[in-house]
Amino acid sequence: MKMTGIYRFALLSDADEQLFVGHITKNVFPILQLTRITSGFTHTLLAMKSDLRQYAWIVTVTLVTDDGAYDLSSEFRRASRRLVCWLARRPTRTLLKRESSLTRADRSEND
Repeated sequence: MKMTGIYRFALLSDADEQLFVGHITKNVFPILQLTRITSGFTHTLLAMKSDLRQYAWIVTVTLVTDDGAYDLSSEFRRASRRLVCWLARRPTRTLLKRESSLTRADRSEND
């Protein structure tokens, strides 16, 4: 079974976009670690077309079982805390807003 989570970011106008993307891919993606109930992760960071500089972090988790024991939303909260700590050390604010959404799908629908 696979579970997909989408985490959205909107950057402020004075944010360093390359620094943000580099930090997400090098320091935030690796936060999600394999456990006894996960067998893999796929990460994608997409730039969204809009008036604001927005990104969507899409994570697909491959689960070993379909018992629903994996809590992707808590993993997003952990990743968010790391990102917020990093942002607090930046000379300018980077994020305008964050939001997340989660979906579950059977393997047969996603493979």
